[in-house]
Amino acid sequence: MFDLKKIKLLSLSGKSTWQLESDNSETFASAGFDIESTTDAAISKLDLQLNEQAPPLPYGYLELHFDFTYNNQQNVFCNGFQTWTESKWFSPFDKIPKLRSILKPVWSHFKMNNYGDYDSLHYQQSALHSYHFTCVKIEDEYHLIASLNEENGFSIFIHRGDKNQLVLRKEVCPDNEDETYINLVYLKGKDLNQLYDEYFSLQGIEALETNNITGWTSWYNYYTKIDESIILDNLQAFATRKIPINTFQIDDGWQKSVGDWLPNEKFPNGMGAIATAIKKEGYASGLWLAPFICEKDSSIFKERPEWIRTNAAGKKVVAGYSLDWSGQFYVLEWRNPMVKIYLEKVFNTVLSEWNFDMLKLDFLYALTLGLDGRTKGEEMHDAMRWLQNIVGNKKILACGVPLASAFGKVAYCRISSDVALKWEDVSLSTGIRYRERVSTLNALRSTINRALLNHKAFVNDPDVFILRDNNQSLNLEQQKSLYFINQALGSLLFISDNIAKYNDSKMELYLKQFPVRTKKVIDMQATKDHGWVVLKNRKFHYLLAFNLHDTPHSISLPEGTWTNASGAQEHEINLAPFETQILLKTKKAVPQLLYSSAHIFPGMAIKKLKTTPGEINFKWHKDVRVKESELIFQVPAEHESYVVNGQVINSEDWNGTRVVRYVGDME
Repeated sequence: MFDLKKIKLLSLSGKSTWQLESDNSETFASAGFDIESTTDAAISKLDLQLNEQAPPLPYGYLELHFDFTYNNQQNVFCNGFQTWTESKWFSPFDKIPKLRSILKPVWSHFKMNNYGDYDSLHYQQSALHSYHFTCVKIEDEYHLIASLNEENGFSIFIHRGDKNQLVLRKEVCPDNEDETYINLVYLKGKDLNQLYDEYFSLQGIEALETNNITGWTSWYNYYTKIDESIILDNLQAFATRKIPINTFQIDDGWQKSVGDWLPNEKFPNGMGAIATAIKKEGYASGLWLAPFICEKDSSIFKERPEWIRTNAAGKKVVAGYSLDWSGQFYVLEWRNPMVKIYLEKVFNTVLSEWNFDMLKLDFLYALTLGLDGRTKGEEMHDAMRWLQNIVGNKKILACGVPLASAFGKVAYCRISSDVALKWEDVSLSTGIRYRERVSTLNALRSTINRALLNHKAFVNDPDVFILRDNNQSLNLEQQKSLYFINQALGSLLFISDNIAKYNDSKMELYLKQFPVRTKKVIDMQATKDHGWVVLKNRKFHYLLAFNLHDTPHSISLPEGTWTNASGAQEHEINLAPFETQILLKTKKAVPQLLYSSAHIFPGMAIKKLKTTPGEINFKWHKDVRVKESELIFQVPAEHESYVVNGQVINSEDWNGTRVVRYVGDME
């Protein structure tokens, strides 16, 4: 499967320092590159090592060029540079656009290029590129091509559809001591989920944490305008209603400044008191930090200039720009022994003295900026391993991080951009063409297309959902799509709303997520902004049908009969603009559950379900919070009535199916 034709060495600027074109492994070996390639059924591997004949390595890239045939019927998945980078499926002949040059004064002022890889060589060439792994869908078969050793340098897969070339561009530097520079795997099959399983198995990677968590975070409602009373008021809104979440997180805004990790005057009793209050209500406590950056108004920046990373020209390395802070913020040189001592003290204070349970560590990509003599992959691997050791048994939620650097090192990881208070920011998407933009549409695309990482490399954080009516401009269908997709494909499920301000209908919708259960993706047709995903929990199969467009779409359904509140759906379903539906798959055995209003996933509110001829008995899960629910059971056509939980119910016709309707009061 690996049809290698050319090897090149490139400087960071793209200048070629050495190249050899051949179709003979012996020729490559005589030039210094020992290549071992193996193929076994649907899996191929390629290892590349350097021998004594190898040319001098630049501080740049090692390129392998493969023949690969593309056509218009294929789809190509490109994984973005970091958490927030838009990650989706393309046509092989699409191009990933550069930041719009005419708007450079805007994006340069706000340092937008620093959040992504816009200044890299990949944007100088017109092609698709994907980090760590990529996938090509050819008819009904997936071809997953991935790197197994990102710790010594990131791998960038470049699809040159017009030239029928797949190029691997691997970061290298002269000081790299690894014997194996490149370790690739090529997997193909009809079950993409199984291919991802094999990919992580080959790396020996397992998720550190298997539990779903639900909770509240302060950011997407209050942003930096938080104080002690806001946190405690929201805490009481959950505690007094006995909402079965398990984590309560304080985001940005509690600190004196970014880099100075002490509470500001808005938290007069300190952060330890807040953590204690959270634990008293039975919830785990979380706190936001950005360990590798500092803003220009911080005491660190003013008093410890030697702690700031400088580039080859001796200038301080800027990580980005934030209107929420004092403008530009900078990269800390974490390898400086004094910086390490400082950060170790910060973590000890937060985790041991204040006793927080989870840290959301943000803006981690910053360490890829201003490097000299190390690859981005090496830098991120070392830093993430260091964080893992420092945090110990407590949990990390990584954010703003190149994903492979978090594989197997953190419990939870964001896999999308930040959600916005509106659907899309056209000025950023089609105007500036900014791939790390705050956008609900951007977040949902990445959540869908990175869904299969969940519980393999870490637990997926798809960012928050929003159900409140105030301080946001999403319409109801957009809110429900965000809610349903996050619930279906994510496992860290947070909200920032003040639930005490919900009306009855919003509160009921919010409560329909409980109990939160793990869903396994079985199949998906999701290469566009409309499609479906099949999920499984226990013996129930569900269909998530989504339409992210502003126009209606008809979705062709997978094989089977699927039911919603309107009855059985076969072959296709019509979705309104921005609409998402969750449907339950019917079985051959009767009686069976067809629909329940107790949960957004029909049946998940039920702990036990037992059927015998003429009778159905079930028990609710202890976390069910909806007060009243309707359940629809299909029963044999000859039965005029059925007993459900001791109640005799007359049967009726429901779109051609014999059913009984049970209304249950949870109280």
